[in-house]
Amino acid sequence: MIGWSIVNQRMLHFACTVIFSFSSASLKNLGVMSLQKKGYEKWKKALERFDKDAASHSHNNAIMKCDDFMNQRTSVTNKVVKYTKEEEARYKIRLTSSLEIVRFLIEQGEAFRGHDESSTSLNKGTFREMVDWYKNKKKKVKDAYEKGSKHCQMLAPDIQKDLTKACAEEVTAVIMDEIRGSHFSVLIDESRDVSMKEQMTMILRFVNDEGKIAERFLGLKHIEKCTSAALKEALVNMLSSHKLSISMLRGQGCDGASNMRGEFNGVQRLIRDINPYAFYVHYFAHQL
Repeated sequence: MIGWSIVNQRMLHFACTVIFSFSSASLKNLGVMSLQKKGYEKWKKALERFDKDAASHSHNNAIMKCDDFMNQRTSVTNKVVKYTKEEEARYKIRLTSSLEIVRFLIEQGEAFRGHDESSTSLNKGTFREMVDWYKNKKKKVKDAYEKGSKHCQMLAPDIQKDLTKACAEEVTAVIMDEIRGSHFSVLIDESRDVSMKEQMTMILRFVNDEGKIAERFLGLKHIEKCTSAALKEALVNMLSSHKLSISMLRGQGCDGASNMRGEFNGVQRLIRDINPYAFYVHYFAHQL
């Protein structure tokens, strides 16, 4: 391929020029040299000179070497692509392994974290210990962690939280599919955890496709105040965030605290002001 060189202001042959620039051998053919290094500018005999160049041994040798250089399997591009595909495969193994362990711990209700998760710790916590156990059981998994990027091991606390959240969202999606616009009731309660934060729990109660009563835990909501107005707002917001209409609410159960069951200003009263069909029922577990 012949092209115009902006630098030399002459015609140069691409393959010959590239190979000549990397070659240490002396090229004696002046006709070929003009297209390789100096460039060509004598246009009266251009076709004759081009034919001579095309038939020369150095030109054909340059073409072959240039093709080999551009198409070699060990080129940087191929190496990068190969490494990227291998790293992608290792990443999927690490992600799948971490996700399977997260799902198991969630199902068993086990804690994830340990007090010391360093590599020298004798007990890194349930999650990290299970990852190490899994690696020792499967060589493919062990290789994926040891040969993979050290900056993407899928073990960090934030990753554990993200995977846990992803599992929760999948479960919630299944629950929403179960309800599918049906009427439902809610069971709500609030309590203070070990960090002294007030949290409201919500459980959905509805009739499934088999005609049986189903109860599904929907989630926890941190609340800053335990007033009836704050609890009512938290309940409405939680239902709204899951695209559940309060107009479909047919029952509400809570304890006997005044902020919950208050006849005039309790949560149950505020909810019934919005939806009069959301009848209040006192918790059976709270009856004496």
